[in-house]
Amino acid sequence: MLGTQLSSIASTNMPSPDLSFCNQNDLNFFSRAFAARSGRPPRIGLVCRSAIADDPRVRRQGDLFQAAGWDVFAIGLSGSLSPQPTWPIHAIEPEIHGPAGMEARTTPARTAIKSMLAGGGIVQAARAVFSLLRSDRSAAIWLAKRAWSSVEGVFTVVAPALADGIYWRRSPDYRRLLSLGRAQMADFWLGSDWTSLPIVQRLALEAGVPYGYDAHEFAVDEYGHSRRWRLLHRPLVRAIERKGARGAAFVVSVSEGIAKRLMQAHALSAIPTVVRNIPTYEALPFRPAQPPYRILYHGLVSPGRGLENCITAMALLPAGMTLTIRGPAAPTYRAHLEDLARSCGASHRIIFATPVPMVELVARANEFDIGIFAIPNHSEQNTYVLPNKFFEYVMAGLALCVSDLPEMTQLVGAYGLGETIRNTDPSSIATALARLDTKTIEAAKKASLRAARELCWEVEARKLLVLVERAVTQARTPSRGALK
Repeated sequence: MLGTQLSSIASTNMPSPDLSFCNQNDLNFFSRAFAARSGRPPRIGLVCRSAIADDPRVRRQGDLFQAAGWDVFAIGLSGSLSPQPTWPIHAIEPEIHGPAGMEARTTPARTAIKSMLAGGGIVQAARAVFSLLRSDRSAAIWLAKRAWSSVEGVFTVVAPALADGIYWRRSPDYRRLLSLGRAQMADFWLGSDWTSLPIVQRLALEAGVPYGYDAHEFAVDEYGHSRRWRLLHRPLVRAIERKGARGAAFVVSVSEGIAKRLMQAHALSAIPTVVRNIPTYEALPFRPAQPPYRILYHGLVSPGRGLENCITAMALLPAGMTLTIRGPAAPTYRAHLEDLARSCGASHRIIFATPVPMVELVARANEFDIGIFAIPNHSEQNTYVLPNKFFEYVMAGLALCVSDLPEMTQLVGAYGLGETIRNTDPSSIATALARLDTKTIEAAKKASLRAARELCWEVEARKLLVLVERAVTQARTPSRGALK
């Protein structure tokens, strides 16, 4: 189906990727030629430390290569909500919190330590730790190992060569994912996010095949607003990503701004190729807008995404708008948001909806009028953000109300998709939403449906396909050398 759509989507005004390497009218040209030489189709392994059936970017990649005649498989985590794709996923159950019950057994000590790091009492923290030592020695040892794991990455500032060893000790997930990969054969490995890089590097080295790196975020500044993260975690992320990106056949990123910063941060020889987080095309109906206008936030419900200010903004608006927040959330964080909605007098206008499977996300969003994303500009990662939800809102035919950040603002203006929020305080969010009435909402919704024919995976996907096909060909043709 994807192969047919790749040929049928209307031509666009976007710059065309370099397709001279492959037959533009035949998605399966490379795989057929490969099979004629090798007696089998080419095989690609996708690696990501996520529940892959729920990971829209990785899932689209798998669908693309399957449509192009490749054998596809993925290595990742279990626990997805969405139906499985038609290609296999080899998954592990993630070990996030260590042995059963250990989190609960160490909660008082961890809480006291966090309080101390935030400026609280040293005496109280010391008492909590000594109490744990006396009452539960095994839990105290586990906590000490976890604390050391959190700080040892700092040493990579002066000794980047330590990064690999620290990485493999940091989580048992990494070695288990590596073991799954070693049981498979691939002509190319594609790793998503920095946490996959040492895994695909090792798999590619052992098999003598190339690998690529898909940088979903600007990893070295992903949590740049946190001083603790900058001190304890950034050095390890930088060392792992720099080594992995420099050794990859290619690097791709989700936005122009992040691509440029990746090149600068790691002194790469070429700027990464931009492959945006764009959904597969869905022909959805235009839905007229009428009060009360329905606003949607969908995606991960977690701190740092501007949700508190969106909730508070609803209390500042006149009647006629509701906000639905849909996505996975930790119970404590959801309770915090619900308490905030009550305390600011907006609880009657806020709906907390359960997550829907990734494959239903866009169609279910079509029921709404406005898609909102008021992320604060507190890091370079956020400055150049261009997330799945932006393009999902477009594909769903919604009017957009998003932060005034370079990548999103450029597209909102170019296609007439809605409003931007100059600042992300509650008053500014309310002001931007108040500018949207029936006429402007409907105009933006129609513009989104038109733009969706250009801002779709069928148009974007060929860039990635060409990169992988070129890397595999060059790796199998020694006289041409490896792609640098």
